[in-house]
Amino acid sequence: MIQDYSFIDSSDKTIRKVLKAILCKDLFIWESDIGDPLDFLGWVDAPRETFNKLSNMALSVPDLQEEFELVVLLGFGGSSLSARTLTDVYGDISGLEFYYLDSTVPEQIEDLQKSIDLAKTLFLVSSKSGSTFETMHLFKYFFRKVSELSGNLHAGDQFIAITDKGSPLDILAAKHEFRMVLHGHPGVGGRYSVFTPFGIFPGFLAGVPIESVLEGALSASNSVVRSDEFANMEKLLTFLLKGLKGGRDKLFVYTDEGLEGMGLWIEQMLAESLGKSGVGVIPVIRSHTDYSIKERQDSMAVSISFNEKSSEESTSSVYSLVIDSPFSLGYQLYVWSVITAAFGKLLGVNPFNQPHVESSKKAMAEILESDGGDQEIAWDEQMVSASNLLKNVSCGEYIGILCYLPRTAEVLRLTKVLANRIEKETGLVCTLHLGPAYLHSVGQLHKGGPQSGKFLMIGQSFSVGYSSLSGDAYDFERILEAQFNGDFQALNSYNRKVSRILFDDGIEKGFSKMFKDLDLNLDCG
Repeated sequence: MIQDYSFIDSSDKTIRKVLKAILCKDLFIWESDIGDPLDFLGWVDAPRETFNKLSNMALSVPDLQEEFELVVLLGFGGSSLSARTLTDVYGDISGLEFYYLDSTVPEQIEDLQKSIDLAKTLFLVSSKSGSTFETMHLFKYFFRKVSELSGNLHAGDQFIAITDKGSPLDILAAKHEFRMVLHGHPGVGGRYSVFTPFGIFPGFLAGVPIESVLEGALSASNSVVRSDEFANMEKLLTFLLKGLKGGRDKLFVYTDEGLEGMGLWIEQMLAESLGKSGVGVIPVIRSHTDYSIKERQDSMAVSISFNEKSSEESTSSVYSLVIDSPFSLGYQLYVWSVITAAFGKLLGVNPFNQPHVESSKKAMAEILESDGGDQEIAWDEQMVSASNLLKNVSCGEYIGILCYLPRTAEVLRLTKVLANRIEKETGLVCTLHLGPAYLHSVGQLHKGGPQSGKFLMIGQSFSVGYSSLSGDAYDFERILEAQFNGDFQALNSYNRKVSRILFDDGIEKGFSKMFKDLDLNLDCG
C-alpha cells in the first residue's frame, strides 16, 4: 500500500511561494522546532561566496598537479559525492586522476593500495564533522602506509583535510602537519556542500572548469528575478509533487555514462532530506543502458543525458534534463538543491537533518565494544528467511539489496542480475546499494521513510585479522562486520523487514548457491 500524499499543497501559488522564500532565505517559512534557519541555509549563498574566493583556493592547484599523479579521496556521503558529481563529468586529462574510497571492505582497500604509487598520491581526507568513524580509520591506515615509505618524516605533506573549522579532523591535521586544511562554509550540511570546498577543491585538482560550474549555479540562484529560469525550477518540483500525490513514490533516475556521480548525488539529496516521519521518495539509480519505458503505476522517472539527441521526451511520468556543459551541470545541481529543500517543506519534514542515521552508528559502536560478533546462522535458515522476504510481498513495496562486498566488476554484474531477477519475480522495484557507503546516503530513508521497504543484506563470512590497523583497536574486517550487523539491528529496531545472507565459499559460488536455493533460476555465467 502506497502512502497517501493528498495532504501536500502542490498549487502553483504555494510552490512559487516556497521556492522564492528559499532563494531569498526567508526565515519565516520554517517551523521553529527545526532550529535556527541560519544554521542550515548557508548553501543558498555558497556559489557566490565560493566564486569570490576562487582565486585563493586555486593558488595551490598547479603545484599539486605537478607534484602528484593522482588523488585518493577518503570520505563518505556528501563529503565524497559532492566531489564525484563534478569530477566524473568534467574531470580533464590535464587534471589529476581521482579515486574515491568510501568503503571499509578489506579487499577493496587493499586493491586500491596495490593499484597506486603511494609516493605519488595525494590524499584528501574529507569529513564535514571531522569525526566520521570510517574516514578517520582510513586516514590512519594510509597515513601509516605513507609514513613507512623510506622512513618518510613528512607524511603530512601528502594529506589535505576538508572539514569544518575546529572539528576533530581540523585539530588532527594540525597535529600531523597536513599540507593544507580547507574549511567548509558555516550553515551548509554535508549533502548540500557541492559548491563549497568539499566539491570545488577536488574539482579544481581534477581539471574541472570550476568557474563555469559556479556561473551556472549563480544563474540558478538568481532565478527569482528571471521568470524563464524560475519556471524551469517550478516545473521540476511540480512534476515530482504531482507524481508523488498520484501514487508514484519511486523515482527512477536514468543517467548517461559519466553522469553516474550526479545520479548518486541526487539519490542522497532526496533520500536523506525527505525520508523521515514515514514519508519520502524512493530514488532508484539506473544507467540509460538499463532504461525501460515500461509503465509502472508506482513510479516516475527523470532522464539525464549529455545531449538533446539522446534525451528522452518528457511525459507525465518522465522528466528529461540535458547536461551539455559545466555551466548546465552547476545550474542543475543548484536547482536540485533548491527543489529538495522546497519538497521537504511541502512534505512537512525537515530537509536538513538525518535523525535516524545515528541508530546504525550506535549499534555498530555497541558491537565493536562487545566480545564478539553475532551468532552464526546456518545457511538453510538464511535461505528460509530470504525466501520468505521475497515471496511475501505487497503492491507498492520495494526491495533494497544492501551488498557488503568489494566494488568489483563481477560483484556489480552479479548484484545487477540479482536485482533484475527479483524485479521480474516479484513485480516490485529493486534498489541496489553497496555497504557501508549507503549508510551515509540512503540509510536515513531505509529507517525513517515509508514502511514499504524490504531489505536483503548480502556479505561474506567475516574473518578477523584482515588489513589490521597498527595502533588501532579494530581491523577493517571487524569494522565491516559491525556495520553489517549494526544496520541489521537498526533496521529491525524500526520494524523494517530485513534478511541477511553471508557467503562462506567465495563470492561467485555464493551467488550461484543463493540463486539456486532461492529458486531464482539464474546462472552466474
